[in-house]
Parts: sequence; C-alpha cells; structure tokens
Amino acid sequence: MTLATNGDYDRTLEISRTLLTTIARETMALSSPPEPLPPRPDLTGTVQAKATLQEIWFRERPQGWAAVSGLGSSSRSTRDMVTFALRLDVVINVQTIQTVLGGQVVTADVTSDPAYRALRTLAFTAFVEIHDHFETQALNVATQRATPANKTNALCLVVDFRESLGTPTPFPRVNVVIPPASVAANPIVQLMQAAAVISNGNGADVLALNQLLADLTSTLMPAVRQQLQTLADWRLDEPGIAIIFAEVTNPNIKRLQAVTLDESLMIGIDELAPRGQSYLMTSSGLNPGQALSVAMANRFFLRGLIRPVLIGVFNPQRSAGGLASSHFVAAEFCALVTPVANVVLPGNRMGTLNSLEAFVDAGSHLRVLLSFDTEVVAGVTLHASLDLQFSFTVQRIVSSTSQALSVTPALANPQTAVLSTSVDLAWYYYLVGALVGELLGLIAAAIVDGIVLELMAKNMMNSAVKGFSGIPGVTAAAAFPVVLTQPRVNLNDGPGTPPQATPRGSLPVLLLLGAGGHDLRVSTGFANLPNPLNVSFQIPDGPDPGKRIDGIGGPLPDQAGEPAGREWALPIDDAIALVEAGHVLQVVVPNAEPARIIVARDKAVPYLRTVADNSAENNLSNLPMRIPAIPATL
Repeated sequence: MTLATNGDYDRTLEISRTLLTTIARETMALSSPPEPLPPRPDLTGTVQAKATLQEIWFRERPQGWAAVSGLGSSSRSTRDMVTFALRLDVVINVQTIQTVLGGQVVTADVTSDPAYRALRTLAFTAFVEIHDHFETQALNVATQRATPANKTNALCLVVDFRESLGTPTPFPRVNVVIPPASVAANPIVQLMQAAAVISNGNGADVLALNQLLADLTSTLMPAVRQQLQTLADWRLDEPGIAIIFAEVTNPNIKRLQAVTLDESLMIGIDELAPRGQSYLMTSSGLNPGQALSVAMANRFFLRGLIRPVLIGVFNPQRSAGGLASSHFVAAEFCALVTPVANVVLPGNRMGTLNSLEAFVDAGSHLRVLLSFDTEVVAGVTLHASLDLQFSFTVQRIVSSTSQALSVTPALANPQTAVLSTSVDLAWYYYLVGALVGELLGLIAAAIVDGIVLELMAKNMMNSAVKGFSGIPGVTAAAAFPVVLTQPRVNLNDGPGTPPQATPRGSLPVLLLLGAGGHDLRVSTGFANLPNPLNVSFQIPDGPDPGKRIDGIGGPLPDQAGEPAGREWALPIDDAIALVEAGHVLQVVVPNAEPARIIVARDKAVPYLRTVADNSAENNLSNLPMRIPAIPATL
C-alpha cells in the first residue's frame, strides 16, 4: 500500500477543501442577534450581522480570500488545524449620532426625527477567521431530529468551539477585520468625522474613524465567539461542537485520526490494530477532478472483508471444525496454512480445501486461487483447481433518502476460471462403461460451477463490498448537499508492496501473478446542487415515532457528458438544513405554479412545507411517494 497516501491505516477518507467548504456553506446558517454598540458619545445603536462562509482552509490561506479580506498570504505547518473564513454583512441600526448644525456639534435622535431618515442605518462588510483544532471524541449522536432521544454511540471527528472544554485551551481564536474603505464612504461616518474635526481639530477625523473601527471590532469579536459557543447541532445535546465526520462506534475501531494537507482533510481509521500513523500521511491521493476518496488498505480488504466472505462460503453455519479464521496465515495476504477438511461445498457436499489464497494482482483484480477434493458419490472423487478473477465497478445511486457510491464485483474470467478438473473412479465404475463417467463429469462440473455461484449469486461478496462502499458515517449513504460525479474504483495503486512468503511456499506463484499490496480506492468528484432546487417526490414517513416525511428529492438538470434522468434525494433533516442555510427549494409539478418550501415548527420540531397558495397539487404531502432505491448511474 502507499504509506504516503494512506498512512498505513486500515481505512482512509479524504475530502477536498473545496468539497468540505461547499458542504459547510450549504448547511450552516450563522447570524447574530442585535448587539448594543459600546458606549460612545458620537454614535449609539445596535449591531446585527449575518455570516456567510467563504472558505475553509488548512495549511495555506487561499489567495482569493487573502485578497478580498485584506488579510494577505499566510501559511502554517500544523497538521490538525482548520480555519473557517466568513464574510459578515453588518448593519448598525443607529439611534443617536453627533452631527453639525450651524457650526455646532449636536446629538440627534435619528429614530424620531424624519430629517435624519437617511442616517438610520450604517451597513458595511467585515471579514472573520475562526481558527481551531480537529479533535476525536466519543459522542452520543441522534439519528433523527424528530426523535432526539434515540441516540447511537459514534466516534467523531469534531471541531470543539467550547472555550472551557475544547482543546487546546487558547482556542478557538477569532480575528475580525473591517476594511476602513468599507465604512469611510458612509454619510453617517462622514458626519461623525466632521463633528470630530470641529470639536478636536485637524486629524480628529482619522482618530474618530479608527476608534469606530476598534469599537465595532470589539463588539463583533465577542459576538462571533458567543455564536460559536451556542452553535447547535440537532444530533447533539451540547452546543458548541461541529461534527466533521462520525463513525458508529464498535469494538473493532482501534484508532481514528485526522491530518490536514494543503488542499484536503484525511481521516484514518484502524480496525485490525492501531498501526496507522498520521505523520505518514504526507501527500494527497486525489487526482485532478476528484474531491472525495474512500480507501481500504490491502490487508484490511483481504483479512477484514474477503476472508470472512470465504469462511462464510465454505462454512456457512460457522460449525466447529469447519473453515475458520485460525486456518489462515496471519499476514497481509489471505492464504490457508494447511489443507482444511470438512468444508461445505454446493449441494451440502463435504470436501477438503487443499489450498486457498486471495490477493490483488497488478491488473486491478481480486484473485481467489483454490483447489479442493470432494467425493461425488461413493468411490468417485473430484479434484478441481479454480482461478477466480473479480473486477469491480462503481456507480452513484440514490438509495432512499441519500446518494451513495455502490461498488459491485463481477467475475471477470468466467471462461477461464476453471484451471483443471479430474475425477478418480473406483475400479468397479469402469465396468459400467463411459456413460456413467460422463454423468459423473456433469455432476463434478455442477459442483465447480456451484462454488462460483456461491461466491457471486448469493451476493456474499457483493454484500461485503457494499458494506464498505458507502461513505463512512452515521448512515451508510452520504447525505451530502452536492451531487457526486464521475465515480471511479481502483484496485491497483501503483507501488503496492510485494506479497509476504506463506508457509506453503506460494510466494513465487504470487509474484508471477503480479500480487501486491494494492488498496481498494473509490473516488468521485462533485457538482453543486442547482439553486433553486426542484422537488418532485417525497420519501414517506417510516415506522419511526415522528410524523414527518422522511425525505424529499427531485430531478437534476441534464448535463453534457452525463446521462439524462439523474435525480437527487436528501433526508428530511438535511433538506431542512439546506433551506435554513438559504438554498431555495421549490415544488414543481404540472398544472401548478412552483411553490417555495419553507421551514416550519411543531412543538420545536422543524418540518418542511410549501408557502400557502391556491393549489393543492404542489403541496409536499401530495407529491408522488418514492420508497425503493433509485438507480442513478453516472
């Protein structure tokens, strides 16, 4: 495997900075309540700000943001820090202002005097950066907002904004920058500066502007910090925590760590043993056009996924004395130590596995080499050797309320999978002629074909691979507010390590067949959801206690290079977050005007509904119901 990319973890997830920024922007709604200005004689009023996330950055401040904000270029070597860059649209509702009348400085109440109507608001732009560290925390996470008491344990990668509990203690750090040009041209500020000159002489206008900027900064900074402390996530009881990634906790999780690169975040997960090291993750595995990559290390792919599948095929009841994990060598590859008797073959026949090895070759195939013996009938023994070569494809699907990357295996060599078969006949069978021999040959072929079918038709391997294929998280599929595009799957990552020697001396054979420590890697790009986003179907309420529909979805516009008929879907809580963050969702059905979707609340539980109009056809509850998975191959 490629240590520089995977850090020797069992599984890794890499998310580009651009994708992470887009997801956060589409799900975060930040605004501050009105805050009073600090006491000052020349201006009183309240300040209110609406925040828009512009960038998330890790190691180097993006050039565009550096230029717009005036913060300039900056870089750092820390590998666990994240910065949220926001634009604040600030409005000051002015109550009193010092102005000049007849050469005299007077204080005017602009809220009651119609003559000062144009001076009642002061609007400007500020730029904010929030710096903090990624942390790993074990949390109780709710899975549905309507039933917050139903929680599951999850090992989470978070940004903890709580000043008293987050680590390290000096964080989060908040910087607020107000460009002087954003304020200086406002007539309210010009009046204040003129009054300052009359009162205090030349140069007082500059001092007055600087003091105003300082007062506004000192007002906005604690307001931003307070917003971070009260940042609510419906999945958590405690405010002030932002979940970046969640893995359902189980005894197999040994380690979860994260590392930031220049343009991506990498998350490493160990299940077999805590072997991964974050300092080994030094370069990105994302190719141009890719924004998300899920990888499974070769050893985990073979030992944690393929080995259990093979055991399930040849010992479906997990019977004592049958094929078990202890029969395999404790190495990177999947190979038997010695022949194993009493294995179950198709048709409930018993036999002996003489050899069984699984590995990944240089052609991006999973190879399963096996040989076995079984007694077809009394006096007739079948010997067979198979070389099963599996290839993998990936497609984007919309499964119920979410999209997922579905990986599907297929037998790549059905014509050459059987290397050899031979039948040993007891002497008395030769007396009855060739007909019986041909019949027994057909039975033997059926057994061989049955093994292939056991691996494929029963979907044992298919199910195991699909269990990995979804983006890791609290749910199997990814409720991303984006469209995953151009998915790819690869089982040959180039510099795979050579195989280890096995007790049965098969190393030369493995090397000849191109075996290597290649990882299973699934990657994809993304595209923004349209805005406005059309809704044409609902996912009806399931058996949960809540009374809300479970999700909504609709068509995606046709795009060059991609098939027509693509669709999107989101769970109801993720659709609510999308609306609250300012994305426009609308119901579009024939014979009715588009109806905008808004967030309403019933006893503090949010739900979606359309704005009131004269049509019933465009109500969410009247939309067609969609329950099964929706294939949406890209």
